[in-house]
Amino acid sequence: MGAAFGAVIADPAITSVDDFAINVTSWPAEKDGFRYLALAGGYGFKAVSLSTEATSLLQTIGVEGGSYNYSVLVPTSAGVGAIAVYIREASLGALFFPANSWRAILFKDSTIDAFISAVREQFGVAVDGVRI
Repeated sequence: MGAAFGAVIADPAITSVDDFAINVTSWPAEKDGFRYLALAGGYGFKAVSLSTEATSLLQTIGVEGGSYNYSVLVPTSAGVGAIAVYIREASLGALFFPANSWRAILFKDSTIDAFISAVREQFGVAVDGVRI
């Protein structure tokens, strides 16, 4: 099912769907109800050539080539209706928190750690996930 949603999101012919997939589980380890699932993704990586030398598999083509990496950060507690997204290359965090605002709340020129701290301090929401 996740692959099907991903294909719809990635298909440029479907203009009514875009952005990030938000995943939810009904079987969290904490057994306390539905929870969002954190994830990270990236686009625009160089091809990896065969080599006997140690090589990083994740070499981006750079911002100028359209490369970017993001983290979807989720509340650490169940029942909190908020999602945060951090885009590394833009040094940009966006908090989606409809209880506070229908628009994304932007945090510009921020590191991921500073973004997570600011969300906790300003809105009382603890979020975490894969930090890129």
